[in-house]
Amino acid sequence: AQVPASSAAEVTELELDVAAAVEGLSGKQAVYLLAECEDSGREALFDFHGIGFSSKRQQIFRPVPPTVSVRVDGRAVDLPAVPVRSTNANGYVNVERYAVACQGTASSVVTAEATSPEVTIRISRPQDGHTEVECVYRGQKKIYMFDF
Repeated sequence: AQVPASSAAEVTELELDVAAAVEGLSGKQAVYLLAECEDSGREALFDFHGIGFSSKRQQIFRPVPPTVSVRVDGRAVDLPAVPVRSTNANGYVNVERYAVACQGTASSVVTAEATSPEVTIRISRPQDGHTEVECVYRGQKKIYMFDF
């Protein structure tokens, strides 16, 4: 499949019919993805999000995870993509805690919503200028920690 250089910088699903090339193959096989660009001094050529295979009997659909938005006193907050790393000082042993930098006070009102009703959201009562927003989706937990 050819992707034009002027393509939008957004997630794009591409399909390629490879039935003729794989029909009758047996044993272990490999698939190679080749991405080329004439201007090698540019930033990253693309972000690869995954590959999947379907058949006439089994279609494949790209799962789209829900997003969560948090507001503090009515103002949208940018949520970090990278969790807090484990240190001897914090004792965290997993990657579910995210430190959120934002302006607020001990009496700030924190609200949250998700794009899917499958996301369970729990907002802790502010205590000593600290509030947590816990989001759980299909057993996966993210805890956003706010210190005001």
